Amino acid sequence: MPNYLETAKLDFHGMEERRWTGPRLRNATIVGHTTTSSTRLWVRTRKEGKYHLILCENRLTLDDLEIGNKNANEYIEHLGDNVIYTHMHNFRNATDRTHVFDIDTLSVGTRYYYYVISNRVSEDDRVIIGRQVLHSFKTISSDISSLVFGLYSCHDPHKNNSDTLPWKRMYSVLEEQEADFVIGGGDQVYVDKSETDIWKWLTKIKKDLLKKTKPEIYKIMQSWYQDVYRGYWGFPDVRRVHRSFPNYMIWDDHEIMDGWGSRTRSELSNEIDTWYEWEIPKDNLMLADTMFEAAKTVYGQYQHGHNPPTAKGVFDFQLVQKHSELYFMDMRGKREFDEERLRQRDGSSATDRVLGKHQLARLLDWLNKISAGTRIIYIVSPVPVVHWTGFVVNTADVLGIKDDLRDEWDHETNHIERNKILDAVFKVSDEKGIPVAFLSGDVHMSAAYRLMNNNYRKARVFQITSSPITRPPAPKIASIILSDAGYLKTGNVFSDYQYKRLGKFHSRNFCVLNSQVSDKGYLTVDVTFHGEAEDRNEAREKQIILI
Repeated sequence: MPNYLETAKLDFHGMEERRWTGPRLRNATIVGHTTTSSTRLWVRTRKEGKYHLILCENRLTLDDLEIGNKNANEYIEHLGDNVIYTHMHNFRNATDRTHVFDIDTLSVGTRYYYYVISNRVSEDDRVIIGRQVLHSFKTISSDISSLVFGLYSCHDPHKNNSDTLPWKRMYSVLEEQEADFVIGGGDQVYVDKSETDIWKWLTKIKKDLLKKTKPEIYKIMQSWYQDVYRGYWGFPDVRRVHRSFPNYMIWDDHEIMDGWGSRTRSELSNEIDTWYEWEIPKDNLMLADTMFEAAKTVYGQYQHGHNPPTAKGVFDFQLVQKHSELYFMDMRGKREFDEERLRQRDGSSATDRVLGKHQLARLLDWLNKISAGTRIIYIVSPVPVVHWTGFVVNTADVLGIKDDLRDEWDHETNHIERNKILDAVFKVSDEKGIPVAFLSGDVHMSAAYRLMNNNYRKARVFQITSSPITRPPAPKIASIILSDAGYLKTGNVFSDYQYKRLGKFHSRNFCVLNSQVSDKGYLTVDVTFHGEAEDRNEAREKQIILI
Protein backbone atom coordinates (compact mmCIF):
# COMPACT_ATOMS: atom_id res chain seq x y z
CA MET A 1 0.00 0.00 0.00
CA PRO A 2 1.55 3.37 -0.97
CA ASN A 3 2.55 5.86 1.72
CA TYR A 4 -0.02 8.67 1.78
CA LEU A 5 2.61 11.34 2.39
CA GLU A 6 4.50 10.20 -0.68
CA THR A 7 1.42 10.49 -2.89
CA ALA A 8 -0.14 13.56 -1.30
CA LYS A 9 -1.78 16.11 -3.53
CA LEU A 10 0.36 19.09 -2.62
CA ASP A 11 -1.78 21.85 -4.10
CA PHE A 12 -4.70 21.12 -1.70
CA HIS A 13 -7.47 22.93 -3.55
CA GLY A 14 -9.60 20.14 -4.92
CA MET A 15 -13.22 19.86 -3.90
CA GLU A 16 -12.57 16.63 -2.02
CA GLU A 17 -10.07 18.25 0.33
CA ARG A 18 -11.79 21.64 0.70
CA ARG A 19 -15.56 21.42 0.92
CA TRP A 20 -16.39 25.12 1.15
CA THR A 21 -19.88 25.87 2.49
CA GLY A 22 -20.48 28.44 -0.25
CA PRO A 23 -19.58 29.12 -3.90
CA ARG A 24 -15.97 29.72 -4.88
CA LEU A 25 -14.92 33.06 -6.32
CA ARG A 26 -14.56 32.88 -10.10
CA ASN A 27 -15.29 35.98 -12.21
CA ALA A 28 -15.34 38.89 -9.77
CA THR A 29 -14.60 42.58 -9.20
CA ILE A 30 -13.70 44.86 -6.29
CA VAL A 31 -13.96 48.63 -6.37
CA GLY A 32 -10.77 49.90 -4.74
CA HIS A 33 -9.29 53.30 -3.89
CA THR A 34 -11.61 55.94 -5.34
CA THR A 35 -11.36 59.73 -5.45
CA THR A 36 -13.46 62.46 -7.06
CA SER A 37 -11.81 61.70 -10.42
CA SER A 38 -10.31 58.19 -10.31
CA THR A 39 -10.72 54.62 -9.17
CA ARG A 40 -8.74 51.40 -8.92
CA LEU A 41 -10.86 48.51 -10.18
CA TRP A 42 -9.79 44.95 -9.30
CA VAL A 43 -10.89 42.17 -11.63
CA ARG A 44 -10.49 38.40 -11.47
CA THR A 45 -11.34 36.08 -14.35
CA ARG A 46 -12.11 32.38 -14.19
CA LYS A 47 -10.00 31.62 -17.26
CA GLU A 48 -6.74 32.86 -18.69
CA GLY A 49 -6.93 35.16 -21.69
CA LYS A 50 -7.53 38.67 -22.96
CA TYR A 51 -10.45 40.58 -21.47
CA HIS A 52 -11.68 44.14 -21.97
CA LEU A 53 -12.95 46.37 -19.16
CA ILE A 54 -15.61 48.88 -20.29
CA LEU A 55 -16.94 51.86 -18.29
CA CYS A 56 -20.19 53.60 -19.22
CA GLU A 57 -22.13 56.50 -17.72
CA ASN A 58 -25.40 54.81 -18.71
CA ARG A 59 -26.39 51.22 -18.00
CA LEU A 60 -26.25 49.03 -21.11
CA THR A 61 -29.47 47.30 -22.17
CA LEU A 62 -29.75 43.60 -22.92
CA ASP A 63 -29.77 44.49 -26.61
CA ASP A 64 -26.55 46.49 -26.11
CA LEU A 65 -24.96 43.40 -24.53
CA GLU A 66 -25.62 41.21 -27.56
CA ILE A 67 -22.14 40.99 -29.08
CA GLY A 68 -22.82 38.41 -31.77
CA ASN A 69 -19.83 37.58 -33.93
CA LYS A 70 -18.13 40.93 -33.44
CA ASN A 71 -14.60 40.93 -32.07
CA ALA A 72 -14.03 43.02 -28.95
CA ASN A 73 -12.78 46.12 -30.77
CA GLU A 74 -15.70 46.05 -33.22
CA TYR A 75 -18.15 45.68 -30.36
CA ILE A 76 -16.68 48.57 -28.37
CA GLU A 77 -16.72 50.75 -31.50
CA HIS A 78 -20.37 49.75 -32.02
CA LEU A 79 -21.26 51.04 -28.50
CA GLY A 80 -19.91 54.46 -29.52
CA ASP A 81 -19.89 57.42 -27.12
CA ASN A 82 -21.58 55.38 -24.39
CA VAL A 83 -18.14 53.97 -23.57
CA ILE A 84 -16.05 56.49 -21.63
CA TYR A 85 -13.18 54.11 -20.84
CA THR A 86 -11.92 50.78 -22.13
CA HIS A 87 -8.75 48.79 -21.61
CA MET A 88 -7.67 45.25 -22.44
CA HIS A 89 -5.56 43.05 -20.15
CA ASN A 90 -4.16 39.57 -20.64
CA PHE A 91 -5.06 37.67 -17.45
CA ARG A 92 -2.56 34.97 -16.43
CA ASN A 93 -2.40 32.18 -13.87
CA ALA A 94 0.83 33.69 -12.52
CA THR A 95 -1.29 36.31 -10.70
CA ASP A 96 -4.26 33.96 -10.19
CA ARG A 97 -5.90 35.82 -13.07
CA THR A 98 -6.23 39.06 -11.09
CA HIS A 99 -5.48 42.58 -12.29
CA VAL A 100 -6.07 46.15 -11.11
CA PHE A 101 -7.18 48.74 -13.67
CA ASP A 102 -6.17 52.30 -12.76
CA ILE A 103 -8.77 54.65 -14.21
CA ASP A 104 -8.53 58.45 -14.05
CA THR A 105 -10.21 61.42 -15.78
CA LEU A 106 -13.56 60.45 -14.22
CA SER A 107 -16.17 63.01 -13.18
CA VAL A 108 -16.86 64.01 -9.58
CA GLY A 109 -19.79 62.34 -7.79
CA THR A 110 -20.77 60.31 -10.86
CA ARG A 111 -22.11 56.77 -11.09
CA TYR A 112 -20.42 54.48 -13.60
CA TYR A 113 -21.50 51.07 -14.90
CA TYR A 114 -18.80 48.60 -15.80
CA TYR A 115 -18.52 45.40 -17.81
CA VAL A 116 -15.84 42.84 -18.62
CA ILE A 117 -15.97 41.02 -21.96
CA SER A 118 -13.90 38.18 -23.35
CA ASN A 119 -11.75 38.71 -26.42
CA ARG A 120 -12.59 35.18 -27.66
CA VAL A 121 -15.25 35.28 -30.39
CA SER A 122 -15.95 31.55 -29.93
CA GLU A 123 -16.85 31.84 -26.24
CA ASP A 124 -20.54 31.31 -25.39
CA ASP A 125 -20.98 34.06 -22.77
CA ARG A 126 -18.70 36.90 -23.82
CA VAL A 127 -19.90 39.29 -21.08
CA ILE A 128 -18.44 37.72 -17.93
CA ILE A 129 -19.11 40.75 -15.69
CA GLY A 130 -22.15 43.03 -15.83
CA ARG A 131 -24.80 41.06 -17.75
CA GLN A 132 -26.49 38.93 -15.10
CA VAL A 133 -25.82 41.26 -12.13
CA LEU A 134 -25.48 45.04 -12.19
CA HIS A 135 -21.96 46.31 -11.52
CA SER A 136 -21.55 50.00 -10.72
CA PHE A 137 -19.76 52.44 -8.42
CA LYS A 138 -19.81 56.15 -7.71
CA THR A 139 -16.86 58.55 -7.50
CA ILE A 140 -16.50 60.66 -4.36
CA SER A 141 -18.73 63.74 -4.27
CA SER A 142 -17.53 67.33 -3.97
CA ASP A 143 -19.53 67.85 -0.76
CA ILE A 144 -16.74 67.59 1.79
CA SER A 145 -19.02 68.38 4.74
CA SER A 146 -20.36 64.80 4.98
CA LEU A 147 -18.35 61.59 5.39
CA VAL A 148 -20.01 58.20 5.91
CA PHE A 149 -18.23 54.85 5.77
CA GLY A 150 -18.52 51.28 6.98
CA LEU A 151 -16.10 49.22 9.08
CA TYR A 152 -16.02 45.45 9.52
CA SER A 153 -13.56 42.67 10.39
CA CYS A 154 -13.32 38.93 11.03
CA HIS A 155 -15.12 37.40 8.06
CA ASP A 156 -15.57 33.64 8.48
CA PRO A 157 -18.91 32.42 7.11
CA HIS A 158 -17.65 28.82 7.22
CA LYS A 159 -17.31 28.75 11.02
CA ASN A 160 -20.06 26.56 12.49
CA ASN A 161 -21.86 26.78 9.13
CA SER A 162 -22.43 30.50 9.61
CA ASP A 163 -23.96 32.73 6.93
CA THR A 164 -23.46 36.09 5.20
CA LEU A 165 -26.64 37.83 6.35
CA PRO A 166 -24.59 40.66 8.00
CA TRP A 167 -23.09 41.44 4.57
CA LYS A 168 -26.58 41.70 3.10
CA ARG A 169 -27.55 44.12 5.84
CA MET A 170 -24.33 46.07 5.42
CA TYR A 171 -25.00 46.60 1.73
CA SER A 172 -28.52 47.89 2.50
CA VAL A 173 -27.28 50.30 5.20
CA LEU A 174 -24.38 51.60 3.09
CA GLU A 175 -26.70 52.05 0.11
CA GLU A 176 -29.36 53.83 2.18
CA GLN A 177 -26.84 56.18 3.77
CA GLU A 178 -24.96 56.77 0.50
CA ALA A 179 -21.69 55.67 2.10
CA ASP A 180 -18.43 56.93 0.64
CA PHE A 181 -16.44 53.72 1.19
CA VAL A 182 -16.00 50.65 3.41
CA ILE A 183 -13.00 49.43 5.43
CA GLY A 184 -12.03 45.80 5.93
CA GLY A 185 -10.16 46.06 9.22
CA GLY A 186 -8.42 42.67 9.24
CA ASP A 187 -9.05 38.92 9.07
CA GLN A 188 -10.91 39.17 5.76
CA VAL A 189 -10.17 35.42 5.44
CA TYR A 190 -9.12 32.64 7.83
CA VAL A 191 -6.37 30.43 6.43
CA ASP A 192 -6.29 28.46 9.68
CA LYS A 193 -9.93 27.43 10.01
CA SER A 194 -9.89 23.94 11.51
CA GLU A 195 -11.38 22.03 8.56
CA THR A 196 -9.24 23.81 5.95
CA ASP A 197 -6.15 24.87 7.93
CA ILE A 198 -3.31 25.25 5.45
CA TRP A 199 -0.77 25.15 8.29
CA LYS A 200 -2.06 21.74 9.39
CA TRP A 201 -1.87 20.70 5.76
CA LEU A 202 1.73 21.92 5.66
CA THR A 203 2.58 19.79 8.69
CA LYS A 204 0.86 16.80 7.15
CA ILE A 205 2.70 16.85 3.82
CA LYS A 206 5.95 18.67 4.64
CA LYS A 207 8.05 15.54 4.15
CA ASP A 208 7.01 15.44 0.49
CA LEU A 209 7.16 19.22 0.20
CA LEU A 210 10.81 19.28 1.31
CA LYS A 211 11.69 17.21 -1.74
CA LYS A 212 10.79 20.21 -3.90
CA THR A 213 12.94 23.24 -4.69
CA LYS A 214 12.23 26.43 -2.76
CA PRO A 215 10.65 28.18 -5.81
CA GLU A 216 8.40 25.14 -6.27
CA ILE A 217 7.44 25.20 -2.58
CA TYR A 218 6.66 28.92 -2.80
CA LYS A 219 4.41 28.41 -5.83
CA ILE A 220 2.55 25.53 -4.17
CA MET A 221 2.00 27.59 -1.01
CA GLN A 222 0.65 30.49 -3.06
CA SER A 223 -2.02 28.16 -4.45
CA TRP A 224 -3.14 27.35 -0.90
CA TYR A 225 -3.59 31.00 0.06
CA GLN A 226 -5.27 31.85 -3.24
CA ASP A 227 -7.79 29.08 -2.78
CA VAL A 228 -8.70 30.34 0.70
CA TYR A 229 -9.57 33.76 -0.73
CA ARG A 230 -11.67 32.13 -3.45
CA GLY A 231 -13.49 30.09 -0.81
CA TYR A 232 -14.22 33.09 1.43
CA TRP A 233 -15.12 35.76 -1.12
CA GLY A 234 -17.42 33.81 -3.44
CA PHE A 235 -20.60 34.47 -1.45
CA PRO A 236 -23.08 36.71 -3.36
CA ASP A 237 -23.63 39.05 -0.39
CA VAL A 238 -19.88 39.59 -0.01
CA ARG A 239 -19.38 40.17 -3.73
CA ARG A 240 -22.19 42.73 -3.78
CA VAL A 241 -20.40 44.97 -1.26
CA HIS A 242 -17.06 44.44 -2.98
CA ARG A 243 -18.34 45.46 -6.42
CA SER A 244 -20.45 48.44 -5.32
CA PHE A 245 -18.47 50.61 -2.87
CA PRO A 246 -14.81 51.66 -2.71
CA ASN A 247 -13.08 49.06 -0.51
CA TYR A 248 -9.96 49.67 1.59
CA MET A 249 -8.43 46.61 3.23
CA ILE A 250 -5.63 45.83 5.68
CA TRP A 251 -4.67 42.36 6.84
CA ASP A 252 -4.29 40.87 10.31
CA ASP A 253 -2.97 37.51 11.47
CA HIS A 254 -5.52 35.12 9.96
CA GLU A 255 -4.52 36.08 6.43
CA ILE A 256 -1.13 34.56 7.35
CA MET A 257 -1.32 32.38 10.47
CA ASP A 258 -3.05 32.73 13.83
CA GLY A 259 -0.87 35.02 15.95
CA TRP A 260 1.68 35.63 13.18
CA GLY A 261 4.66 37.60 14.47
CA SER A 262 3.87 36.98 18.14
CA ARG A 263 6.12 33.94 18.62
CA THR A 264 9.82 33.38 19.07
CA ARG A 265 11.55 31.46 16.30
CA SER A 266 11.62 28.36 18.49
CA GLU A 267 7.89 28.64 19.15
CA LEU A 268 7.22 29.12 15.44
CA SER A 269 9.19 25.98 14.59
CA ASN A 270 7.24 24.04 17.19
CA GLU A 271 3.96 25.06 15.52
CA ILE A 272 4.68 22.81 12.55
CA ASP A 273 6.34 19.96 14.44
CA THR A 274 4.88 16.49 14.17
CA TRP A 275 4.85 14.28 17.25
CA TYR A 276 5.75 11.09 15.40
CA GLU A 277 9.15 12.00 13.94
CA TRP A 278 12.33 13.87 14.74
CA GLU A 279 12.21 17.46 13.52
CA ILE A 280 14.82 19.76 12.01
CA PRO A 281 14.04 23.35 13.15
CA LYS A 282 15.93 24.81 10.18
CA ASP A 283 13.56 23.06 7.75
CA ASN A 284 10.52 24.08 9.77
CA LEU A 285 11.56 27.74 9.78
CA MET A 286 12.34 27.71 6.06
CA LEU A 287 8.84 26.42 5.41
CA ALA A 288 7.26 28.96 7.78
CA ASP A 289 9.17 31.85 6.21
CA THR A 290 8.18 30.68 2.72
CA MET A 291 4.55 30.51 3.85
CA PHE A 292 4.81 34.14 4.95
CA GLU A 293 6.26 35.17 1.60
CA ALA A 294 3.43 33.36 -0.18
CA ALA A 295 0.86 35.01 2.11
CA LYS A 296 2.32 38.44 1.29
CA THR A 297 2.16 37.82 -2.44
CA VAL A 298 -1.45 36.68 -2.33
CA TYR A 299 -2.41 39.51 0.03
CA GLY A 300 -1.03 41.86 -2.61
CA GLN A 301 -3.03 40.11 -5.32
CA TYR A 302 -6.36 40.11 -3.49
CA GLN A 303 -6.33 42.97 -0.98
CA HIS A 304 -3.52 45.48 -1.09
CA GLY A 305 -3.44 45.74 -4.88
CA HIS A 306 -6.59 47.89 -4.94
CA ASN A 307 -5.51 50.13 -2.03
CA PRO A 308 -3.63 53.36 -2.79
CA PRO A 309 -0.26 52.48 -4.38
CA THR A 310 2.72 52.06 -2.03
CA ALA A 311 6.40 51.24 -2.41
CA LYS A 312 7.26 47.57 -2.95
CA GLY A 313 6.96 45.57 0.27
CA VAL A 314 5.14 48.43 2.09
CA PHE A 315 1.56 47.71 3.12
CA ASP A 316 0.76 50.65 5.43
CA PHE A 317 -0.84 53.56 3.61
CA GLN A 318 -2.55 56.91 4.03
CA LEU A 319 -5.29 58.80 2.25
CA VAL A 320 -7.42 61.91 2.38
CA GLN A 321 -11.19 61.61 2.02
CA LYS A 322 -13.26 64.77 2.25
CA HIS A 323 -12.67 66.40 5.67
CA SER A 324 -10.72 63.44 7.08
CA GLU A 325 -7.26 61.93 6.87
CA LEU A 326 -6.74 58.20 7.39
CA TYR A 327 -3.74 56.00 8.10
CA PHE A 328 -3.85 52.21 7.82
CA MET A 329 -1.25 50.54 10.04
CA ASP A 330 0.23 47.23 8.86
CA MET A 331 0.48 45.27 12.11
CA ARG A 332 1.67 41.98 10.55
CA GLY A 333 4.12 42.63 7.72
CA LYS A 334 6.93 43.78 10.03
CA ARG A 335 5.79 42.36 13.39
CA GLU A 336 8.65 40.56 15.13
CA PHE A 337 8.41 39.14 18.64
CA ASP A 338 11.77 37.37 18.58
CA GLU A 339 14.04 39.93 20.26
CA GLU A 340 17.26 38.80 18.59
CA ARG A 341 15.79 39.01 15.08
CA LEU A 342 14.15 42.36 15.85
CA ARG A 343 17.46 43.90 16.88
CA GLN A 344 19.30 42.40 13.94
CA ARG A 345 16.78 44.08 11.67
CA ASP A 346 16.09 47.42 13.37
CA GLY A 347 19.12 48.05 15.56
CA SER A 348 20.43 47.05 18.97
CA SER A 349 18.00 49.25 20.89
CA ALA A 350 14.91 48.37 18.83
CA THR A 351 11.62 48.17 20.75
CA ASP A 352 9.06 48.58 17.98
CA ARG A 353 7.94 44.96 17.62
CA VAL A 354 4.56 45.63 15.99
CA LEU A 355 5.16 48.22 13.25
CA GLY A 356 8.94 48.20 12.99
CA LYS A 357 11.00 51.39 13.11
CA HIS A 358 10.47 52.46 9.48
CA GLN A 359 6.67 52.21 9.52
CA LEU A 360 6.52 53.90 12.91
CA ALA A 361 8.62 56.76 11.50
CA ARG A 362 6.22 57.09 8.54
CA LEU A 363 3.22 57.18 10.89
CA LEU A 364 4.76 59.83 13.15
CA ASP A 365 5.82 61.92 10.16
CA TRP A 366 2.28 61.72 8.75
CA LEU A 367 0.83 62.90 12.07
CA ASN A 368 3.19 65.86 12.14
CA LYS A 369 2.07 66.90 8.64
CA ILE A 370 -1.70 66.70 9.13
CA SER A 371 -3.17 69.62 7.20
CA ALA A 372 -4.88 72.47 9.02
CA GLY A 373 -8.18 71.87 7.21
CA THR A 374 -8.54 68.30 8.47
CA ARG A 375 -11.53 67.93 10.78
CA ILE A 376 -11.03 64.34 11.97
CA ILE A 377 -8.24 61.74 11.88
CA TYR A 378 -8.86 57.99 11.59
CA ILE A 379 -6.09 55.48 12.30
CA VAL A 380 -6.87 51.90 11.32
CA SER A 381 -5.23 49.62 13.88
CA PRO A 382 -6.35 46.01 13.20
CA VAL A 383 -5.82 45.23 16.90
CA PRO A 384 -7.43 47.76 19.29
CA VAL A 385 -5.42 50.03 21.58
CA VAL A 386 -7.67 49.17 24.51
CA HIS A 387 -10.17 46.34 24.91
CA TRP A 388 -9.44 43.46 27.30
CA THR A 389 -8.31 44.02 30.88
CA GLY A 390 -4.55 44.42 31.21
CA PHE A 391 -4.30 41.61 33.78
CA VAL A 392 -5.64 39.06 31.32
CA VAL A 393 -3.47 40.32 28.45
CA ASN A 394 -0.31 39.96 30.52
CA THR A 395 -0.98 36.50 31.99
CA ALA A 396 -0.64 34.73 28.66
CA ASP A 397 1.98 32.27 29.86
CA VAL A 398 -0.38 31.11 32.61
CA LEU A 399 -3.44 30.89 30.38
CA GLY A 400 -1.62 29.14 27.53
CA ILE A 401 -2.64 31.55 24.76
CA LYS A 402 0.62 33.42 24.33
CA ASP A 403 0.37 34.47 20.71
CA ASP A 404 -3.19 35.83 20.93
CA LEU A 405 -2.42 38.05 23.89
CA ARG A 406 1.02 39.10 22.67
CA ASP A 407 -0.91 40.49 19.69
CA GLU A 408 -2.51 43.10 21.93
CA TRP A 409 -1.18 46.65 22.25
CA ASP A 410 -1.69 46.29 26.00
CA HIS A 411 0.79 43.40 26.22
CA GLU A 412 3.84 44.56 28.17
CA THR A 413 6.20 43.91 25.24
CA ASN A 414 4.29 46.49 23.15
CA HIS A 415 3.87 49.28 25.73
CA ILE A 416 6.82 51.43 24.63
CA GLU A 417 5.77 51.39 20.98
CA ARG A 418 2.11 51.98 21.86
CA ASN A 419 3.05 54.98 24.00
CA LYS A 420 5.08 56.54 21.17
CA ILE A 421 1.96 56.43 19.02
CA LEU A 422 -0.35 57.70 21.75
CA ASP A 423 2.03 60.53 22.66
CA ALA A 424 2.06 61.72 19.03
CA VAL A 425 -1.71 61.29 18.62
CA PHE A 426 -2.60 63.19 21.78
CA LYS A 427 -0.13 65.97 20.96
CA VAL A 428 -1.65 66.51 17.50
CA SER A 429 -5.22 66.33 18.79
CA ASP A 430 -4.47 68.75 21.64
CA GLU A 431 -2.50 71.31 19.64
CA LYS A 432 -4.54 71.27 16.42
CA GLY A 433 -7.95 70.59 17.93
CA ILE A 434 -8.52 67.57 15.69
CA PRO A 435 -10.25 64.49 17.13
CA VAL A 436 -8.64 61.10 16.46
CA ALA A 437 -10.35 57.71 16.31
CA PHE A 438 -8.57 54.35 16.21
CA LEU A 439 -10.56 51.84 14.13
CA SER A 440 -10.06 48.15 14.89
CA GLY A 441 -11.32 44.58 14.65
CA ASP A 442 -9.78 41.26 15.78
CA VAL A 443 -11.42 40.65 19.17
CA HIS A 444 -14.91 39.30 18.25
CA MET A 445 -16.68 41.80 20.49
CA SER A 446 -17.40 45.41 19.57
CA ALA A 447 -16.88 48.40 21.82
CA ALA A 448 -16.24 52.15 21.88
CA TYR A 449 -13.87 53.92 24.29
CA ARG A 450 -12.75 57.46 25.07
CA LEU A 451 -9.04 57.82 25.87
CA MET A 452 -7.81 60.71 28.03
CA ASN A 453 -4.59 62.22 29.37
CA ASN A 454 -4.54 65.17 31.78
CA ASN A 455 -1.39 66.47 30.09
CA TYR A 456 -3.42 66.95 26.89
CA ARG A 457 -6.75 68.28 28.13
CA LYS A 458 -7.96 69.47 24.71
CA ALA A 459 -7.31 66.13 23.02
CA ARG A 460 -10.27 64.03 21.90
CA VAL A 461 -9.20 60.44 21.20
CA PHE A 462 -11.43 57.40 20.71
CA GLN A 463 -11.19 53.67 20.10
CA ILE A 464 -13.87 52.05 17.89
CA THR A 465 -13.83 48.28 17.44
CA SER A 466 -16.18 46.38 15.13
CA SER A 467 -15.80 42.59 15.22
CA PRO A 468 -16.88 40.04 13.98
CA ILE A 469 -19.02 40.37 10.85
CA THR A 470 -19.64 36.66 10.16
CA ARG A 471 -17.47 34.66 12.57
CA PRO A 472 -19.37 33.74 15.75
CA PRO A 473 -18.88 36.38 18.48
CA ALA A 474 -16.89 35.74 21.64
CA PRO A 475 -18.76 33.79 24.34
CA LYS A 476 -20.93 35.93 26.61
CA ILE A 477 -18.60 35.18 29.51
CA ALA A 478 -15.95 37.23 27.68
CA SER A 479 -17.80 40.36 28.81
CA ILE A 480 -16.26 39.75 32.23
CA ILE A 481 -12.78 40.51 30.90
CA LEU A 482 -13.87 43.42 28.69
CA SER A 483 -12.24 46.49 30.18
CA ASP A 484 -14.57 49.19 31.55
CA ALA A 485 -12.38 52.07 32.76
CA GLY A 486 -8.94 52.67 34.18
CA TYR A 487 -5.35 53.53 33.29
CA LEU A 488 -3.13 51.97 30.69
CA LYS A 489 0.09 50.58 32.13
CA THR A 490 3.68 50.99 31.04
CA GLY A 491 5.31 47.86 32.35
CA ASN A 492 3.97 47.45 35.88
CA VAL A 493 3.43 51.19 36.39
CA PHE A 494 0.26 53.09 35.58
CA SER A 495 0.74 55.58 32.75
CA ASP A 496 -0.95 58.96 32.31
CA TYR A 497 -3.38 57.45 29.78
CA GLN A 498 -6.89 56.80 31.04
CA TYR A 499 -9.81 55.20 29.24
CA LYS A 500 -13.54 54.85 29.72
CA ARG A 501 -15.88 52.57 27.84
CA LEU A 502 -18.71 54.39 26.05
CA GLY A 503 -20.56 51.26 25.03
CA LYS A 504 -20.29 47.66 23.85
CA PHE A 505 -22.05 45.57 21.23
CA HIS A 506 -22.00 41.79 21.44
CA SER A 507 -23.14 40.04 18.26
CA ARG A 508 -22.05 39.60 14.68
CA ASN A 509 -21.89 43.16 13.42
CA PHE A 510 -20.47 45.96 11.32
CA CYS A 511 -20.48 49.65 12.12
CA VAL A 512 -21.00 52.90 10.23
CA LEU A 513 -19.09 56.05 11.14
CA ASN A 514 -20.73 59.36 10.31
CA SER A 515 -18.99 62.74 10.58
CA GLN A 516 -20.73 65.95 9.52
CA VAL A 517 -19.56 69.57 9.38
CA SER A 518 -22.39 72.09 9.75
CA ASP A 519 -22.74 75.35 7.84
CA LYS A 520 -21.28 77.12 10.88
CA GLY A 521 -18.29 74.75 10.96
CA TYR A 522 -19.33 72.56 13.88
CA LEU A 523 -18.27 68.90 13.73
CA THR A 524 -20.45 66.02 14.86
CA VAL A 525 -19.29 62.38 14.87
CA ASP A 526 -21.19 59.23 15.74
CA VAL A 527 -20.79 55.49 15.30
CA THR A 528 -23.69 53.07 14.85
CA PHE A 529 -23.20 49.35 15.37
CA HIS A 530 -25.49 47.16 13.27
CA GLY A 531 -25.93 43.57 14.39
CA GLU A 532 -28.42 40.85 15.10
CA ALA A 533 -30.59 39.69 17.97
CA GLU A 534 -30.59 36.13 19.30
CA ASP A 535 -32.84 35.37 16.37
CA ARG A 536 -30.43 36.11 13.52
CA ASN A 537 -33.28 37.23 11.30
CA GLU A 538 -33.92 40.18 13.62
CA ALA A 539 -31.61 43.19 13.32
CA ARG A 540 -30.62 45.54 16.11
CA GLU A 541 -28.42 48.60 16.29
CA LYS A 542 -26.74 50.89 18.79
CA GLN A 543 -25.65 54.47 18.18
CA ILE A 544 -22.91 56.15 20.22
CA ILE A 545 -22.34 59.89 19.94
CA LEU A 546 -18.62 60.68 19.99
CA ILE A 547 -18.69 64.43 19.32
